[in-house]
Amino acid sequence: MDTALSDLLVVSDVDGTLLKAGLPLPQKNIDAVAEFIARGGNFTICTGRGLHAAKKVVDSFGIRIPSIHCNGGIIYDFSAGRTLKETFVVPAARKATQAILDAFPSMGIELVVGNEIWTPKLNRAIQDHLDSFGLSYTMMPLRDASDGWNKVLFADEPEVVDSVIAYVQDNIRPDPEYAELDFVRTSPYYYELIPNGINKGAALLELADIMGIARENTVAVGDFYNDLPLLETAAISAVVSEAPEQLKSRADYVVAGCLDGGVAELLHILMDKYS
Repeated sequence: MDTALSDLLVVSDVDGTLLKAGLPLPQKNIDAVAEFIARGGNFTICTGRGLHAAKKVVDSFGIRIPSIHCNGGIIYDFSAGRTLKETFVVPAARKATQAILDAFPSMGIELVVGNEIWTPKLNRAIQDHLDSFGLSYTMMPLRDASDGWNKVLFADEPEVVDSVIAYVQDNIRPDPEYAELDFVRTSPYYYELIPNGINKGAALLELADIMGIARENTVAVGDFYNDLPLLETAAISAVVSEAPEQLKSRADYVVAGCLDGGVAELLHILMDKYS
């Protein structure tokens, strides 16, 4: 049986792939997503963003199927207003977060808690993140933040993030107390604490199962190292031209840059092939 566009599930990373925060949305991507959906294709996002930060993207691109958030920790259907999957970091995340803050006092922190953002520590990198995404937030001392965090975002200058990664490798990961925690770098400026076992690739399979779409009909596009599990899981993978060489060597397609409509290029390849 021939594969039709309606058989495909295409998931796109957001920041650096589908758009760049704080800049106008690439019109090529808007138009191509609209055409792909109108012709029966299934398109959604798979992002590190929480629900609050992602809703504008979902609305702007007319996405009507469930989307993946917090690097795979949440699957949410905005059309139905329904959570299909939600994971939380274990209480030990509080101690790990405080240890990192004690070791790196300049570090900024966001806690993603459902549709809210709590900010225990502001710095320039966190303020830029909040401003560029247009996010509202609540200042919340770490000691006062109740449990139920979906993830923790650490942000600072890249060289500080490099040092934090080394600190986590030497002091957090070897400790059995933190065995249920994981960490992933999502940009030169951002480092995230997430539940162990959570990644974009596993979430893609969960979403495909929810939608009744075979793995061989999944397509993914990304731009950074946290997208690697997604690209390795999808049957067809693509990266935008700004992606690191390690990702380019593993992808089926290297498309145009983010702002030049790389996602649109991929969608046109699919529409030409499967129409």
